[in-house]
Amino acid sequence: MLVDMNNCQCILLNNSQQVVITYKLTGYPCDICVVGDEEVAISVYNQKNIQILSVKDDVISPVRTITTKYKCYGITAAGNGEMVVVGDCGNNKYCWSLIRDGREVSYSDQYDSSSGYYSYIALNNSKTRVYVTVPYANSLQCFNMEGKKQYTYSPDNLQHPLGVTVDRDDNIYVVGYSSHNIYQLSPEGSILQVITTGVPQLPWAISFDNNTDTFIITNSSDPPKLYIYNYQLK
Repeated sequence: MLVDMNNCQCILLNNSQQVVITYKLTGYPCDICVVGDEEVAISVYNQKNIQILSVKDDVISPVRTITTKYKCYGITAAGNGEMVVVGDCGNNKYCWSLIRDGREVSYSDQYDSSSGYYSYIALNNSKTRVYVTVPYANSLQCFNMEGKKQYTYSPDNLQHPLGVTVDRDDNIYVVGYSSHNIYQLSPEGSILQVITTGVPQLPWAISFDNNTDTFIITNSSDPPKLYIYNYQLK
């Protein structure tokens, strides 16, 4: 599934990347994650909420809405129905929050975003570390689950990082929107390589399929395009 921010909708695709069905949302969606066998969560930043949808037998239907304290951007599943969402706290500050049982239960330390912009989030496989992109600071920030910053990674050639994901070995992949590349980092934030082959112009979101070692990348075109990039882990 994809979210289409410009047209306020989510899109269900089949394995051949053909549109099965679209679902109109009440606001501007920013990110999506799977939270159950037949449920997804979508962050709707302008309404300060997360919309939970059921996806069953190619039918999309609303389940519930979770209100957030701040504008919410990136969202990812934390297991057991929990979610972590990054938000705009105002005054050029971001923070992320843990959502449990339909409400925000804890917040990270606030950190400087340099300028308000979309920020995305990922967890490592053991759900002990949180990675968030800070686009206008050209950096990736790592936190523990208690909300304390562990490190900042900010190379010269990573420009406007947006999407972030991890593979089964906990390596981190960060999309450079303006630099048109993908940085592969170790779990501790050391650079492994910079990927440029097959990366579309203005890449935005990224997801990694551990079963096939395949990236799924979207860019900022309208309508959004889905790029499949086959990459063998080393």
